[in-house]
Formats: sequence, structure tokens, C-alpha cells
Amino acid sequence: MFSVQDNQSLLTAGADLTSDSTVLIMLHGRGARDMSIIGHWRSFDLPQCTYIAPQAERCVWYPVRYNAPMDQNEDGLNRSLTLLKKLTNKINEVGVSNDRIIFFGFSQGASMALEYITRFPDLYGGVAALSGSLLGSSLAGRVFDIDLRQTPVFLGSGAKDALVLAEDVLQTEAALLGCGAKVVSKIYPDMGHSIDPEELYISKHLLEYIVKRRDAKDDA
Repeated sequence: MFSVQDNQSLLTAGADLTSDSTVLIMLHGRGARDMSIIGHWRSFDLPQCTYIAPQAERCVWYPVRYNAPMDQNEDGLNRSLTLLKKLTNKINEVGVSNDRIIFFGFSQGASMALEYITRFPDLYGGVAALSGSLLGSSLAGRVFDIDLRQTPVFLGSGAKDALVLAEDVLQTEAALLGCGAKVVSKIYPDMGHSIDPEELYISKHLLEYIVKRRDAKDDA
């Protein structure tokens, strides 16, 4: 474990964090804990990567539903964004650039990952956002004057998800494409608010791509 602020320790798995690391930041869902999300690290079968799972305050990244008016979530959201910014800064200080940092989130954690890259735009290693969406009661009304520099994003969700609507996931896709991200989305017809094994497989390949790209640079 290491910490980014007082009384906030982070669960880690895989390899120790060094300047050569590829890092997966794993963000849990509402009411869950860091232990629930970091347990997925073994599904990726890449022990040479570093996996880090922060814990949200009181187990929520923001207080109300994702599609509530923005002002109802803003205070809690800003606190969580500050935590993630401190975490990425700490990773950067070790020598890991943002293009070797991938965000993997489920539910609220997925929404946090998406909100983070739009608030702090850069070329990231990627985002795997499962059963999550950008926030707000009207995504079409949000304006993003940013460049995500071809950051790869995978959006996975269920057509039968009663908590995160498929139409909002597709609107998120459109918004991110407009910001210069490379987005792939998949709506699973028989899935509710859960994780499909294929989503883990796709996330693994995103991580593998970053590792191979890093290794190719090292060999050049």
C-alpha cells in the first residue's frame, strides 16, 4: 500500500510501481470498496503491471445518481477528482507518463474515470468504463472544448441496465468522439448492471497493447 493524502491508503497488486510501470487505476462502484474492484486484476494475467485501487469517501464517488443535475453531484465529485489527481500526480512523479496509465471502472467508478479524463485531458493509456456514463441530466447540453489526443476508450453496458441507461452510454460515446478520443462501445442485449467476461477480455487487451507499445519503445 501507499497513500496520496492523510488517512488514505491505496490497495495495490501486481508489480511494484517504478518508472517502467504500466499502471491500471481501478475504481469501484457505489457502495463498494477497493477490495471488490482490485480482485479483477488476476483476470488480466499481466503481473508485470501495477494495479492501484483508491477507496472513495464513504464508498461513494459522488452523492446522487449520475443523471442528476450537475450541481447536485459537484461537491462530492470535486473531492473525488482531487483524490484521483493526487494519485496520478504521484504516479507521474515516479516517472510514469499518462500514456501508460489506464483507468478501469465499474458503475460510479466508470463515470469517475470518464469525468476525470474530460477534466484533465491528455493522451492516456486508455479507459475501460463498464456500466457508466458521463454525468449530468442532459449530456447533449454539456460542452467539452478539449482534446483527448486519441485516447482509447471502451464503453461497455447492458441494454437491461436499469441504473445506467444505454442511451446515455451512447451519448457519452458521441461526446468523447467529439473530444478526439478513439471510442468503442458495446451494449450487451441481455445484461443488467454487471460485468460481462468479454468486458474483462477487452480491458485486458487494452492493457496488453500499452505494455507492447512500451516494450517496443524500449527496444527501439
